[in-house]
Amino acid sequence: MKGKRIAYFEKAAEDCRYNAGHWLRYLRKEVSEHGSRFSSAEIKALMNSKVLSMFQKLAVKRAATKGSGTYTHLLSLNQRATTSMLDAVRTKMRQEKAE
Repeated sequence: MKGKRIAYFEKAAEDCRYNAGHWLRYLRKEVSEHGSRFSSAEIKALMNSKVLSMFQKLAVKRAATKGSGTYTHLLSLNQRATTSMLDAVRTKMRQEKAE
């Protein structure tokens, strides 16, 4: 019997099959500075799932690997934008509007 979390991720995988950014937003909720919230049994079940695409399986595996590029990217998605980042975006938008 599948657990609720496995069913949740399989449904999410179907919903965003052709949208990598959307899939990564689902995965970012499972990653923190302290590591991945995926258990080894959940990772194994998702790797064996017929619902997930190869990309989605790879993203899950890499998201669960602390220090991987995917893990680091997901951590960056969880961080708030700094004021300097927002100021840079505002300046760029003003420049484009003036042109």
